[in-house]
Amino acid sequence: MIASGSLLGIDYKRASSYPVGYVDYLKMYGIDFEEFLWGMGITEDMVENLCSYLSSKTVIPEAIHSRMMNYYRQYIAIGGMPEAVQKYIDTKDFREVDKIQRNLLQGYQYDIAHYATAEEKVKAEKCYLSLAKQLLDKENHKFQYKEVERGGRAQKYFSSIEWLLHADMVHLCKRVTDVRFDLDDYAREDFFRVYTTDVSLLMAMKDFSLKQRIVENTLVGNSKGAYMSVQLQMPYTKRVTHYIFIKTRQQKKKSIL
Repeated sequence: MIASGSLLGIDYKRASSYPVGYVDYLKMYGIDFEEFLWGMGITEDMVENLCSYLSSKTVIPEAIHSRMMNYYRQYIAIGGMPEAVQKYIDTKDFREVDKIQRNLLQGYQYDIAHYATAEEKVKAEKCYLSLAKQLLDKENHKFQYKEVERGGRAQKYFSSIEWLLHADMVHLCKRVTDVRFDLDDYAREDFFRVYTTDVSLLMAMKDFSLKQRIVENTLVGNSKGAYMSVQLQMPYTKRVTHYIFIKTRQQKKKSIL
């Protein structure tokens, strides 16, 4: 038997019984850029040809580069949720994609309302819905509780961030003070950024015009820098177990590892 689900019902609503030792887990992720290209009709041979330019550090011909960048901007605007990607493949209509993204976001909000404890429901939803503002409107160096609520503090909201993390609704990217083994020993628990598990959900928190600006490559100001930061996080979702960044006093720019 194959079953799918978020496991929220088991983690937060204790099941009466569970078949320990008889279940194999397979974690599912959103569609990555290579898979998106397959859906858009780009063959594996063409993808391998593109990768050969990168691996040999050869300049990619402008025609190929321009085409791939157009696809990449479309991918960022659509995200990796399979239903949203399929809708775009079928319709080539970003308005239809937007409807799917907003339905998915509403489903996440329903999950929070259903599974979170009474004291966490409102706080967790506020934290989650603040991510678009935190990541796209401002180039914040860390998660700002004051963006969740005026005067908000970690004492009130950190438990809600932990709930979202354990529910697999967000990723945390912690700051490390030094690049040494073991990196976790140098991670600051009070200095981190929070990302949605897929950019589709982030797009759904913003006005439709954001997709248009992304696809047309007309983003400017803080939005463009923040958007680039979100882009950097996406490709590593399937490949790493956690994210870190380093920012020293002499180094203004952040590096996501």
